[in-house]
Amino acid sequence: MPPVEESLKELEEKLNEALDLLEKKDVIQASEKLYWIAERVIKKLAEIHNLPEHEEASRIGRWTTRLLESAAKKLKEKYGEEFYHWWETAYDTLHIRGFHEGMLTVEEVRENTSVIEQMLNTLKREMILSSS
Repeated sequence: MPPVEESLKELEEKLNEALDLLEKKDVIQASEKLYWIAERVIKKLAEIHNLPEHEEASRIGRWTTRLLESAAKKLKEKYGEEFYHWWETAYDTLHIRGFHEGMLTVEEVRENTSVIEQMLNTLKREMILSSS
């Protein structure tokens, strides 16, 4: 399987895992899996577009919150304000309120799943375009 398909397959598997966790009412782990997908989408799009944040993350050996936020703001220029809103929802709602603070209900996490699906669909379209 080509690397593009492997990357997408892994993200789709994580999405299914998150949905399974929601069925089990494990809100904290479901929130973190959904956020993990959003983070990977930002990283992969930053790589595809050769953003300086990707270069810096490679140089220092890791992505920081500052780099993710900066990359998301630059990606907003390519994909629109809605894309940045999806990132904010992933970070503020799912990662902070859902995972770290454990404040979300199953329904609140489920409502935000579509945001992650939209981010994933954006990456799918971009990966298909960049591989052709």
